[in-house]
Amino acid sequence: MAKKPNPDQNDLFDDWLVLADETVVSNVSVQTQEKESDGIVSIDKFRPILALRLAEKLDKDGEISSKFLTDEANRIFGGTQAEGVYSSKDAYDAMEAAFNIHLANTEKADWIDHDAAWAKDKASDLTRRIQKLPTQTRRDEEMDEFQQFSTPPALSFVANWVANVKPADVMMEPSAGTGDLAIWSKIAGAAIVLNELSQRRQALLADLFPQAKLFQENAEQLNNVLPTDTVPTVIVMNPPFSSTAGRVQGQRDTTNGARHIEQALKRLQDGGRLVAIVGNGMAADRPAFSQWWGELKKKYTVRANVGISGKEYAKYGTTFDNQILVIDKTGATTQPILTGNVELVADLPLLLESIRLGVRIRT
Repeated sequence: MAKKPNPDQNDLFDDWLVLADETVVSNVSVQTQEKESDGIVSIDKFRPILALRLAEKLDKDGEISSKFLTDEANRIFGGTQAEGVYSSKDAYDAMEAAFNIHLANTEKADWIDHDAAWAKDKASDLTRRIQKLPTQTRRDEEMDEFQQFSTPPALSFVANWVANVKPADVMMEPSAGTGDLAIWSKIAGAAIVLNELSQRRQALLADLFPQAKLFQENAEQLNNVLPTDTVPTVIVMNPPFSSTAGRVQGQRDTTNGARHIEQALKRLQDGGRLVAIVGNGMAADRPAFSQWWGELKKKYTVRANVGISGKEYAKYGTTFDNQILVIDKTGATTQPILTGNVELVADLPLLLESIRLGVRIRT
């Protein structure tokens, strides 16, 4: 069931909420020591506060050191990881959210109007900028079981750019994580629909995107369970490459990621566009997926299936090679599909520009 926007909920993208007074943050650790009525202190409400503090640092200095992240997390959560007060992923999620807040503070809505040369430079710039963040070296059981690898900012930007998002669009991110893909559509002025199964990340998204429609469903069944009036015109997604969202513990099968694609396409409005980041197991030349692609092409217009080196994912905890897919809901595939491989995310805009400018029918 969707959560309705809460008028009393903080919008972390409002400029006036960016913390400028150290006393605001320093008092937070005191709050974490106070017991709630049930005797349990939830840290969900402190992740957004940490995100704001980190975003302030990014706005000012453009970088976050591991020491700064740890010190601020200890202070805001009111204890350390060694004490079991919070996990490494609590800090990492807040850092990813902070970068998104930073983008919202510094990027302009006219990014949608720029050409491939500009987009190439922007992707290169974003890749350079995340080198000034701590590398996500620690993982927990939930992260591994649900394959929670967030989309790096450069790839998030390019995926939205080739999706050709416009202010009139309704953009959906079916496995929203910390909103890395949705932030660019938000900056563009599109309406946002988010789905995220993880309670930890859902709580953070509720603060980051208070005006979005927010769902907590297994995206393998997304079209089967969402309300019929939720119809996106564009979907930008990074589904789990092979996990089952805990449905079958430990199972790894690329067809699980394919189910996410199928469900998203069914939900997409006719004439809409889907851009997906998937594992390289779904490359066009993989024999195991030849039948699946054959069936998909009978229903949808597959425009691109391009491989990307995983090295730009290193800051986010993996180097697994991946693919970017562009699929339009405009009938069967009748033209050749753009394939190939790139080493750098920044190489994608020039390769995909003609597809970006291809006709998307908005009804």
